[in-house]
Amino acid sequence: MKSGTTLRGFKYSVAVGTAAERRAALKKPADIYLINRENVQWLVSDSGIPFDFDMVVIDELSSFKNHQTKRFRALMKVRPKVKRIVGLTGTPSSNGLMDLWAEFRLLDMGERLGRFIGQYHTSYFRPDMDRLQ
Repeated sequence: MKSGTTLRGFKYSVAVGTAAERRAALKKPADIYLINRENVQWLVSDSGIPFDFDMVVIDELSSFKNHQTKRFRALMKVRPKVKRIVGLTGTPSSNGLMDLWAEFRLLDMGERLGRFIGQYHTSYFRPDMDRLQ
């Protein structure tokens, strides 16, 4: 984007409300689609809308710190289709460094901290847990 360029002229659609309202918003022609984190699993698995978004911006990436949640698993299912992903957070490891693994897994598909949480734990933590080697 050139200096001084704004987002004016971009069309956006906010997918909130009932399932029917969210579906309608996702079918509208737009440049940007907004959906809340509680509906990520619905979007991927239940909406019936093909996931063909080339970029995803996650506000509050720390809400994806648990690799066992439905929202994390759903996003990982479609993550290979996403060409660019951006994660925004002010608290990347609010409960400790173990929280970082899932966030990085979403961002880089396991390139930096490993594809599996056990691998991350073994590589970076002492046996007495949660302390870096």
